[in-house]
Amino acid sequence: MAGQIIFFKKNRADYENTLVTVTASQGTDTQNYILDRSNRTMWGTSGSVDSDNTTVEVNLGDVRTIDSILLLRHNFKNFKIQYWDELGLAWSDFTSAIHPTTNTSDSNYYSVTAVLTSKILLTIYGTMVADSDKNLCQFIATSKIGQLDGWPVIGKPTLSRNIVQNKMLSGKAHLIQNVGAYSAKLTVKSLSSDADWAIFEALYNSPEGFLFWPCGGDETQFRTVREGYRMEDIYLVRCKSDQSPEWYSGLYKTGIKLDLDLVEVIT
Repeated sequence: MAGQIIFFKKNRADYENTLVTVTASQGTDTQNYILDRSNRTMWGTSGSVDSDNTTVEVNLGDVRTIDSILLLRHNFKNFKIQYWDELGLAWSDFTSAIHPTTNTSDSNYYSVTAVLTSKILLTIYGTMVADSDKNLCQFIATSKIGQLDGWPVIGKPTLSRNIVQNKMLSGKAHLIQNVGAYSAKLTVKSLSSDADWAIFEALYNSPEGFLFWPCGGDETQFRTVREGYRMEDIYLVRCKSDQSPEWYSGLYKTGIKLDLDLVEVIT
């Protein structure tokens, strides 16, 4: 797949939606962690083996349009993802069935034909190391806003830890840090793609946060795989800057300057 940046709507299974519920057949004390946007927490089982065919059912709380599913930071080798058919009242495979049996990646993205559904079912038949406990950091079910044709500069990508420094009497510093937040600036000197501008206008006008995936599903495009550009690195952001469609050099037949500030948000 091409590695241009992808934008998605907010996870339809986001923890902020109080109607969303998770029901796991094992590891019920940690099942809700898959919705908390974090790769630092995870759902995990205890004493599970492959033959358990462990299930995780995510109830979206309402009927939603879904065309994209991401599993981030997991150890599944053989698994299946299905959706609840609202008309047939049964679990159904997507048009392109999601059922890898020899998966070796710890993060996966599936683009499917859009469906209207209220529930997603994940069934795990085997782990990468046989009979290991299952684990998963993030489950995302959403719809894609778009994938860029162009390659904007991802400027000033910041993985802030919000460090606070207190000066001690000894002269040494005491540093306090927390999880922090992500921010970046996308720039193009002259953007002429109508398709890309349609995506950016949708982002500017979005009433809620949207998901920004810098690697676009292909971390191999980078010389080394660094934090911020891995498959698992996806951020809920909004546009901090205002839209300013200025024609490059004032020429109306050229492209328009893009200068887009993105900041990670709570909602």
